[in-house]
Amino acid sequence: MRVCDLMHKGVIFCYVDDTAHDVARIMESNQVRSVVVVNEKGEVWGLISHMELIPLYGKDLDAIRAEEIMRPYRIEIHPQWTIEKAIEIMKKLKYYHLIIVDPHVGTKWPVGMLTSYDVMWYMSGLKAGKFEQILKMHTE
Repeated sequence: MRVCDLMHKGVIFCYVDDTAHDVARIMESNQVRSVVVVNEKGEVWGLISHMELIPLYGKDLDAIRAEEIMRPYRIEIHPQWTIEKAIEIMKKLKYYHLIIVDPHVGTKWPVGMLTSYDVMWYMSGLKAGKFEQILKMHTE
C-alpha cells in the first residue's frame, strides 16, 4: 500500500494571515481536525490541528494569526512512499497528520493529507463504505 492509496486527496487550508477564529470556523464547517497553512502562492507553511486551538480557549481568537500557532512544515512526504515509511515518520516525530506534497512541481504544493485515523482505518481492515454501513440506522 502506498501513501497515495490511503491519503485524503486535496486539503482544507487557511492562509498564514488568517485568524485563529477563522481557522476554528474552517475546521467546524468542513468537519476536520486539521488545516494546512499556506502562503499566498498556495505553498505549504505549516499545519494547525485542533490541539493547537485548544490552549487558546478563552483568548481573543481574532488577535491570533495562523502563523503564530501553526506547527511548521518540516518534512516532505512523497505520495509514492509506502504506508510503512509514513507510519515510521508518524511514530518517530509524533505527528498525527502528514501533509503530502506534489513531487512534480517546484513548489511545496499540498495534494493530500494522511492522518493517524487513516492509518487506524487501514489497520482495521474495513473496506470503503463498510464503516458507513455499520453506522447506518434503520429509519423504519
